[in-house]
Amino acid sequence: MTKRPVESICYASHDTKLGRVFAAATTRGLTDVSIDSTKEAFLKRLKEKRPGTNLIEDQRRFLRFFNELDGYLRGKPSNFNIPLDLCGTPFEISVWKALKRIPRGRTMSYREVAARLKRPEATRAVGNACGKNPVPIIIPCHRVIKGNGEMGGYTGGVKIKKTLLETEAATPGTLRIRSGYGRQRPRPSPRRAK
Repeated sequence: MTKRPVESICYASHDTKLGRVFAAATTRGLTDVSIDSTKEAFLKRLKEKRPGTNLIEDQRRFLRFFNELDGYLRGKPSNFNIPLDLCGTPFEISVWKALKRIPRGRTMSYREVAARLKRPEATRAVGNACGKNPVPIIIPCHRVIKGNGEMGGYTGGVKIKKTLLETEAATPGTLRIRSGYGRQRPRPSPRRAK
């Protein structure tokens, strides 16, 4: 019986307007992105996901990715057309592929994503898959909102989700939630306490 070679994962971090962003990759592609985490928490998560992996800090390997991320955060359009090496269930991977097809500056509801997957009963499962997205921003789970037009949750926090959506809006500060591929979804009026 031959021993399986120990896999190596390179990682690095970069300061952005969102906070410190960590990224990790195998030789096959990007595996993880974490926004505003600590190095210790990020490395612990990597070790839990891929036990026995050799972790190597390599800032140079991620220069292109971090430069593209900086441009994106300044409002420059980016497709993040970089190889990915993702671990997930077949359903999670199908959700992540669907999220990649949501155009910049647009949003869809969890229900709309489920319907596009021909699984209209899977709204909660879509939300769970968004929460397990290992590469936020690259796979734009921030573009998925609640059916009533509200932001909904985000692993990095709703403040970061709002910042990402505003970054993608035509004029920052004028965020207008859009649902689907072009339909305008009216924002609910704020409720006043009586």
